[in-house]
Amino acid sequence: MPELRISRLAILLIFVCLVVCIQYGMSREQSMLLTTAYVVLFALYVWIVRSATPTEGRFWITGALLARIALLAAVPNLSEDVYRYIWDGRVWQSGGNAFALVPADAKQLNIPGLDEALFNQLNSPEYFSVYPPVSQFLFWLITCLSPDSVMGSIIVLRLLVIAVEAGTIVLLIRLLNGSGRPATSALWYALNPLVILELSGNVHLEAFMIFFMLLAIYLLFKRRTAWSAVAWVASIGIKLMPILLLPALISLVGRWRSIRLYALVAAGLCLLCIPVFGSDGGMAKGVGLFIQKFEFNASIYYLVREFGWWKYGYNTIAETGWKLTLVAGLLILFYSFLPYARVGNLIERLAGRGMNVLFIFFLFATTVHPWYSTTLLALCTLTVLRYPVAWSAVIFLTYTGYSTAGYVEQPALVLLEYGVVIGYVLFEAMIRPRLPHL
Repeated sequence: MPELRISRLAILLIFVCLVVCIQYGMSREQSMLLTTAYVVLFALYVWIVRSATPTEGRFWITGALLARIALLAAVPNLSEDVYRYIWDGRVWQSGGNAFALVPADAKQLNIPGLDEALFNQLNSPEYFSVYPPVSQFLFWLITCLSPDSVMGSIIVLRLLVIAVEAGTIVLLIRLLNGSGRPATSALWYALNPLVILELSGNVHLEAFMIFFMLLAIYLLFKRRTAWSAVAWVASIGIKLMPILLLPALISLVGRWRSIRLYALVAAGLCLLCIPVFGSDGGMAKGVGLFIQKFEFNASIYYLVREFGWWKYGYNTIAETGWKLTLVAGLLILFYSFLPYARVGNLIERLAGRGMNVLFIFFLFATTVHPWYSTTLLALCTLTVLRYPVAWSAVIFLTYTGYSTAGYVEQPALVLLEYGVVIGYVLFEAMIRPRLPHL
């Protein structure tokens, strides 16, 4: 047993060191080095999770939290989103409305803290903010706690992210216990390199969205409908995506209970929209432009785009972006109201259907950043499905397009990524059920 303990400690040390090296010592422009380190880290992660015994669960959960804490002083190296968080927070702190002003206009107002250095870090300074009110509250909070230091705001936000990540892991374990599944399944999320690097490392807001979404599912399982509605509102108030899961509740929890939940969620969202009303539709414009102008790591949209180039001779994203979103919404509604086989309990059924709903949405989206898939990872731990784990392995390849000259997407790698993911989905849907030993 002592030899086994030393071995575990050595493996954990290697794992944490690789996480630290990627976050502190590499940039996304170092694509070969970054990809190689990630592949090694991911292989180690899969080995750990597949070999972990129930008695080792607490050890590896502690290791997962240590890996996150080790990133406390790191500068986000894979995304510039955090600088927009700080920009919006400083706008609110000055008494302005971040929904009403694009950064390019706000810079002209000589607002304290909105200087040239911060402005130059923004990746979309000409667009309205797309982050909902609860996210904006977080932005205001981190700038209030560290009003003069960008790095101070990053550290404050990362502390909050690590705290909610710890809460997410606790919720996953409780949900797994409630569904009769092994608690070690939480390691698929807790130790996943993409989750650690994108959420704790690059402080993306999915950390908060996932926590409140899982809290809503947990409270729904405990039949605390009103509090579950509050958690749904908080999750949607971080990012709009969890609203896609709500239609599925009718077939899963019953008509009257779901109607009560919808009414409470609708009332909560109306209250959250108060700051948006005085912005002349700024957030709606931002979301609309995001759908009609941004394209990154898409699948079905890229096929439609190529058809548009062939037939019309130009990029048709302005016309096709919102249409694909509409098609995705209609498919999600159709899927959500399909009769659902009574296999597993409420937790497993809701997680499985929610995961598939989000996957449908991502297939039709014009933009799919790597950190988007972390939501699928959290939900998949509550089911027998593991295609989000496979996606988290290959979606990191999107970073190979970055160089000092800018970003050039690699079509072959996008094809490989979605080929692997869709292939794994088909395997789990058609072949794996016939192989019970898997």
